[in-house]
Amino acid sequence: MPELPEVEFIRRQLELNIAGKRIIRAELLRPGLAPKVSPHEFSEKLSGKTITTVLRRGKFLIFKLSGKQILAVHLRMTGKFSLLAADEELPKHTHALFELQGKQLLVFSDQRHFGRMILSRENDISAIYELASLAPEPFQETFHLDDFRFLLRRSQRPIKEFLLDQTKVCGLGNIYAAEALFRAGIHPATKTSSIGPVRSRRLYQAILETVSVAISELPGRDFFSLRPVTQNYSETNRAEWLVYAREGQACHNCRAKIKSLRQCGRTTYFCPFCQKK
Repeated sequence: MPELPEVEFIRRQLELNIAGKRIIRAELLRPGLAPKVSPHEFSEKLSGKTITTVLRRGKFLIFKLSGKQILAVHLRMTGKFSLLAADEELPKHTHALFELQGKQLLVFSDQRHFGRMILSRENDISAIYELASLAPEPFQETFHLDDFRFLLRRSQRPIKEFLLDQTKVCGLGNIYAAEALFRAGIHPATKTSSIGPVRSRRLYQAILETVSVAISELPGRDFFSLRPVTQNYSETNRAEWLVYAREGQACHNCRAKIKSLRQCGRTTYFCPFCQKK
């Protein structure tokens, strides 16, 4: 699933390419993508609106539209936006399209059908539960070390499970939680409340560094461009990953073999020597 760095990179491209453009026509091809409105309502509410800006909250893309409308989009596993010329062939699994001024099409495709779109009034955005329940995220002014430490002390869960909870730290997923824990030297099965002041500061800083580095490295990964591609997100593994998807390979620090374990139904990668409980 695209995590905070990927969604932020996509947001920047959307903002650069479509902000200020008017939606001539909107069409919902798979009703399950926006289950709270009918295809007719989807078209009626979005057609004629201007995209004023594209924001992000956690893993949500938020399109602010004229008329104080909001379109919130979660890509989930395989959701992808592509920007096409009006006469280009639509990608497979196209579920929504937006005809823009300038003879362009903004297309949303999703092979696994998990993506979601939510329409709302701008002043009602706090009523969208999925957004209202999100925790502060890295680089927000509200992401404070003291608050982070307070949450750590109150949790009895393994730290990897804690980091995946979007109501505790917003934007991290399986990949970057594993990467941040490696940078901090903390075993993913460590009891969260046992992490003291020194290691909590190290983890806090590791989260910021992991997200920052990931965003800087994304421009070379075609899946997150606005052009149609055939590869899936899961096929874009980077050679630069420190532990993720590197089971059996040598740790960059100590040369021990990277190991894995199952947590929350997902595979977690770690170095048994560099990361201690």
